[in-house]
Amino acid sequence: MALVPFLNFAADVAPHVEGCPSAVIAATIRKMFIDLCQRGKIWRVPLTSVTLSSGTYAYALASPIAETEVSAILNAQWYKATTSTVINNLEITTSEVINSMYPDWPNTAVTGEPRALFQAAPSAFNIAPVPGSIDTYTVKLTAAIRPTTTAVNVEDSLMNEFRREWFHGALCELMTMPNRVWSNDKLATYHGKQWTYLLSSARARANKGFGRTAINVRPRPWA
Repeated sequence: MALVPFLNFAADVAPHVEGCPSAVIAATIRKMFIDLCQRGKIWRVPLTSVTLSSGTYAYALASPIAETEVSAILNAQWYKATTSTVINNLEITTSEVINSMYPDWPNTAVTGEPRALFQAAPSAFNIAPVPGSIDTYTVKLTAAIRPTTTAVNVEDSLMNEFRREWFHGALCELMTMPNRVWSNDKLATYHGKQWTYLLSSARARANKGFGRTAINVRPRPWA
C-alpha cells in the first residue's frame, strides 16, 4: 500500500468544474471518499489484537493506517490464553442490547467470559460481560476504516479501484454548490444518480470480499 495526497486526484475532476480551486476539489474528493468508506465499507483491515484486563470493559480502537480511523467493527473473535486454539465469536451489537442482555453491566463486580461488544466511538469499544480474572482473554478484530476529516493522504490503490465512485460523488457535490461559476444543477443530478448507483455496487462488492462472482447490477454510461 502507498499513501498519496488527495490533491493528486484533483486533476481528474478539474476539467469538469472550470474555475474551481484545486484545494476545494481535493477537499471534496476527500469528503466523498470518506462517505464511500463509511457507507460502502470498502477499506477493511485487521486490527492489532487486544488483550483484555480483568475488571476493564472499555478498550481503545486504533486503525493501523495513518490518517484513518475505525468506522465499523465487522468481525470480532476471542480466545483464552489456556486454550488459544479455540476461537470464539463475539456478537457485535449496540449499547442498548448490551444493557438488555446484561442488566448489571458495567458493574465490575459482575464478570464473565466475553460474549458481546459495541463500538462506543471511532476510537473505543466496550466488552460485555466485564472480563473476569479466571483466564486471560484476547480479542481479534477486523474493521472498516475511513480517512479522518483532516487527512491529507489516502491509499492510492483504493482510489484507483473506486475512481468512478468518488469521481461522480465529488462532481455532484461541487456542482450543487450555489452561485459558483462551476455550479450546474442538471449535471449535478446526473452525477448524483451515478454516485448513488455506484455506491450501492461498491458496498455489494465489498461484502462479497472483492470476489469475481458477478454482482446483479445494471451498468450505466461512464461520464
